Amino acid sequence: MGKEGYNLRAGMLVRIKEGTHDAALPESRTGLLMARHEDLAHYTDRSPIETNVWRVQFVNGKTLMFHAMYIEVINS
Repeated sequence: MGKEGYNLRAGMLVRIKEGTHDAALPESRTGLLMARHEDLAHYTDRSPIETNVWRVQFVNGKTLMFHAMYIEVINS
């Protein structure tokens, strides 16, 4: 997990915090955590590392990515 100490796991039901905007975000702001985004954090990295950005599949069928600080757990 990341240094910030977010306690998120794939499969959790979540809501995106008020004040966070994306045109594809449904009104309910509710979705399911799918997986952490992996990326090369630095050009010298040899393989991708997990970030604190999560893929969230929403009730409208869209999958969007949000940083963990914008995610609230509804049920674990």
